[in-house]
Amino acid sequence: MDSGEDERFDLPKGSSDCHVHIYGPYDRFPPQNVGRFSPARPFPVESLLALWNSIGVERGVIVHALGAGGENEVTLDALRRYPERLRAVAVLRHDVADRRLDELTDAGFRGCRINLLRQDGKPVFHGGMNFNDLVALAPRLAERGWHAQLWIE
Repeated sequence: MDSGEDERFDLPKGSSDCHVHIYGPYDRFPPQNVGRFSPARPFPVESLLALWNSIGVERGVIVHALGAGGENEVTLDALRRYPERLRAVAVLRHDVADRRLDELTDAGFRGCRINLLRQDGKPVFHGGMNFNDLVALAPRLAERGWHAQLWIE
């Protein structure tokens, strides 16, 4: 059916978005790691929630992007403001302190992202952890009920 108009659909109650990124507002959370996956424009959590509201998504998981900075602050801010709707996956450093892991867990982080993406045999991203770092950190993540998300292409 091609009526030339957008069709409205309603998602089932409880629908979730399992992987989304947010960026900005840039006056508070400027983009970092400018490159191939840099955001063209801000997409703050309020824009995300407006989109979700328009299509019936009730909750979701923000996967922190390196283009949003390596300290997870934009995602942490969103979790603190909308805890009933959001959970998140962090980008961590191998030397992250237990106190920081506890802070992130309390806010709603439930996993960490490991970027193993390579192009022409070279890492696309610098920062975050490598696989050996993950193996060393895994027991501390498991204690908090976290999972690991591996980005391999």
